[in-house]
Amino acid sequence: MLAPIVFGLWVFHYYYGIWFTDPTYISWMVGNGDFETWLLGWQFFRNEPWLWPPGKFLRYGFPYGGSVALTGSIPLVAIPLKLFSHHLTVDFQYFGAWMALCYVLQACAGAMLTRLATKNPLAILAGALLFVSIPLLVVMQMCCIGTHWLLLFALWLYLVDYKRVLQLRTFIALSVSLNIMAMAVFPYLAAMVFALSCALYVRLGIIEKSISRKSMYSLLGGVALADLLSLYLAGGFVIPMKDFTNATGLEWPLALDGLFSSGGFSRFRFMGTYSPLYGGERYMYLGLGLLLIGLLGACSFVIKEWRKRRSRESNPDIGSPIRWKYWAPLIVVCSVFLFYAISNNVYLDCDHRLFNFPLPNLFLKLVLPFRECARFFWPCYYLIIFLIILSVLKGFDYRIATALLWFAVAIQLCEFKGIPGKEKWNAPLKGQLLTGLVGGGHISYATPLKDSVWQHIRDYKGITIFPNVYRVKTVDDFFYFDYLAANHGLFATCAYLARNNDKEVEYLKTMIQDVKKGHVDGSLIYVLNNVERDILMPWFSKEGICGIVDGYTVCVKNSDNDFCRELKHRNPEVGIHRL
Repeated sequence: MLAPIVFGLWVFHYYYGIWFTDPTYISWMVGNGDFETWLLGWQFFRNEPWLWPPGKFLRYGFPYGGSVALTGSIPLVAIPLKLFSHHLTVDFQYFGAWMALCYVLQACAGAMLTRLATKNPLAILAGALLFVSIPLLVVMQMCCIGTHWLLLFALWLYLVDYKRVLQLRTFIALSVSLNIMAMAVFPYLAAMVFALSCALYVRLGIIEKSISRKSMYSLLGGVALADLLSLYLAGGFVIPMKDFTNATGLEWPLALDGLFSSGGFSRFRFMGTYSPLYGGERYMYLGLGLLLIGLLGACSFVIKEWRKRRSRESNPDIGSPIRWKYWAPLIVVCSVFLFYAISNNVYLDCDHRLFNFPLPNLFLKLVLPFRECARFFWPCYYLIIFLIILSVLKGFDYRIATALLWFAVAIQLCEFKGIPGKEKWNAPLKGQLLTGLVGGGHISYATPLKDSVWQHIRDYKGITIFPNVYRVKTVDDFFYFDYLAANHGLFATCAYLARNNDKEVEYLKTMIQDVKKGHVDGSLIYVLNNVERDILMPWFSKEGICGIVDGYTVCVKNSDNDFCRELKHRNPEVGIHRL
């Protein structure tokens, strides 16, 4: 297993850079969308007292807060790490190290899956590289949302002959542990791992009869309860489902050409052009190398099956080489995943919808937490990769098969490139993909909030960008003020969480109405949206004062504290920076 570990780290460095694992290096996360949210969730969580459930916080998205489960901050790491928070530096991130670990585990799981088809070490290493270097992992940014080794291990548990490797009790314990771990990382992955585990338990209880049906039902119920408990402890239910109003149906369906179109990632133009809708959630491109060897493997498989069928016709004693009963539960689960991923909005590609049909409102409400449906194709995606590798290994002499696998690896590592029009993807590879840096190493985080007035922000309890919108997600400004609040024990009303909250929306509306009437909250620092600055500033004329600080229009209630005294010396008419 040492070689897959080394290969996993090498691929991580090839795509990102090993310096991403430096816990004090946070600048690579600034300006990278969801990365900012993951970091802010952790930063607020670590600086707050413990609440119940353990993953909950209040200051981010104040006054109702959220949790590390709703910011994607990997509860599995964040909750235990909070115990040691006072020993950590102010600027501390574990996401780079987690990504590196994910690449290592992805390579190891890929090697274990390939080993089910061959004992040839070179072929196993090629299989590990195929699983760890696929473009999908880079597009999904390989943090909580890209912890795909959980899916690979779930597939391995289903496909492996446990009698050769583990005792049944240990085998089942591994499956249960994998489910709990998945829920403590990312609920979408937990749902997929649970469904794959259900297929495994049905196979063990009904088809193979390795366990009784009573044990099978107990496992299904026990794992479901364990998942719900894990999600509860991570804070997944701190915002009730009835308040989850930021979605109205299934989103980001899988396009029918998803496996074959690179969406502009490939160096080979004939593999597809760039579309602004062809990223992230809907990206399922296999890669030219896998497509080529998959075609060869499929042809070889069909020819061999045809020959075996003719042999069975002449000799009825020869049984079927495929154990369909063994595969049946997995096929059913993956079929459900496939149809759900395509959804009721069927697209030929990301720009052309073929047709759509309505779904029952009750169904839409039930699946609302998993509305980004294309993600559910991931288990099918990895099963297809495994079947391609299997068809090549079983369809050709082991020397030719190994050469084909390494041929696919070479193409895969050379094929990937940046997306046209997407600056953060256009940087060269070899450790520069996300940062856009030219050269090795990294740049320390530098906030634009350098004025001495910020040294006195502890005179207040919170910061709000005003007028506030709950899911504000400006390029960097939103992050700067929230990060400042987190490090000084203040709350921030601007938060980007997985779920919306009706009560929070009402609170923000009430805040706007109060200020409009001239009532300024003495515990808040207001950072005005400069697009509406001329309209907003008169609202603060009765009780507040405003000034320009580091190019931002800042207003507070007039009072006798250090922050207010310094703010009075900042001219509100110059140096405006637009949010």
